[in-house]
Amino acid sequence: MKNNLQIIDNLQIQFNENQKKIAQQELKIKQQYLNKEKKEKEQLKAEMLEEYGSYVEPLTKKQLKKNERLRKKYQLKMHLLEQKKLYEQVKLEEIVRNKKLDEELEEDYKEESALNNQHYLTQLQEVNDNLNKNLKQILNVRAKITYLNYLIEQKCDLNLELTRLITEESTLKDKYKDLNKLKKSKELQFLVESNFRIKKKNKKEVDEYLTLVKLQKIEQNSKENDE
Repeated sequence: MKNNLQIIDNLQIQFNENQKKIAQQELKIKQQYLNKEKKEKEQLKAEMLEEYGSYVEPLTKKQLKKNERLRKKYQLKMHLLEQKKLYEQVKLEEIVRNKKLDEELEEDYKEESALNNQHYLTQLQEVNDNLNKNLKQILNVRAKITYLNYLIEQKCDLNLELTRLITEESTLKDKYKDLNKLKKSKELQFLVESNFRIKKKNKKEVDEYLTLVKLQKIEQNSKENDE
């Protein structure tokens, strides 16, 4: 959000600067036209004095209107050319700025992905370690049960110990199931987070495409004005 506001402020500043440049260019063109008109008039006067010995104002009202139309047409043409140059400059600056933002976002995305991947991998490793530990406990209890069954078969009175170990085995099996569910949950969470980051990146690319379409539309309008 903060970056978007900064971009808008920068574009507003650029727009104001462009308007100022356009006004200065229009004033410059107007002054150039007046200087040129004055120079041509003086040159014509000098030529007429040299050729005919006198000077007669050659311009009629109709010619003055025609010259005014030509001047305005020339001024408009120069204005459109300047607008086109400014547009191309703004477009180039926008492309450079977007490229820089893309590189920064890509770097942030890589760092975020690496941190998230490390986080989930650590969690999965902990769950796997607990699963392996629980499985070893189950195997140890099962070995004891097998041994006690052997002793019972040898007429030893160890029924109570056998019952306790069977209960312990059942508890450890339940814990193993819970840990397995936790592992699947963490894996699912990791997939969801990865998909979210991918969608976020795709949304950014769509926004950039829309911006490019708008720029192309502005350029097309500028070309139509040139025509």
